[in-house]
Amino acid sequence: LAYGGFVAISGWVQSDSSGEIPHRPWAAMVMAGLLLAMAAEGGVFASRIFHDERKSGTLPVTLGFPLPTWRIVVEKLGGGSLALLPVIAWFLFATRIDETVFQDLVTDYRTWMVGLVYLVLVHLVVLLSLYVRWGALPLALALVVILAGCGFPLMWLPATALGAATGSEDAMVLPAIYACGVVVAVLLAMIVLRLKAVAAE
Repeated sequence: LAYGGFVAISGWVQSDSSGEIPHRPWAAMVMAGLLLAMAAEGGVFASRIFHDERKSGTLPVTLGFPLPTWRIVVEKLGGGSLALLPVIAWFLFATRIDETVFQDLVTDYRTWMVGLVYLVLVHLVVLLSLYVRWGALPLALALVVILAGCGFPLMWLPATALGAATGSEDAMVLPAIYACGVVVAVLLAMIVLRLKAVAAE
């Protein structure tokens, strides 16, 4: 209901004096708002992914399943993403308002870079939630902002060089894919180690 209300209100805000709604600005506003909501919901869930197990002391039981620990983490994240289905459904509706806005979004290399950084953020939130009881999400956001600010020049140079060499802006995302893939793998390994340490306490 909240998302439906947001879509309706944003349409009213974008309507002109004659009552007509320009589809492109409306679609852009709705998609931006829903993506922010989706990111916030995902971050909050990631910060509480093992909260119940730690609170009830059942983390050793969870890790006792005949599955690799990293797979348990990934499946917990995947299962939690089902809670995002309402906002995803409204986002799909927004793509039908003006499909060109969605096409511009998915073909922009910067969209993929933001998505990769968010993937790193989610794993960092999970890791920090195993160290602190509250504040894992804002702490992770602060760390990502600091690290992204420091690492941006290092990533920008190879990205622009690759883009110039290939003549395609899409190729500029390749260094980010590699770097974020390495960071996610390292964070996942750290999550596994921390989970085992907490379970053994």
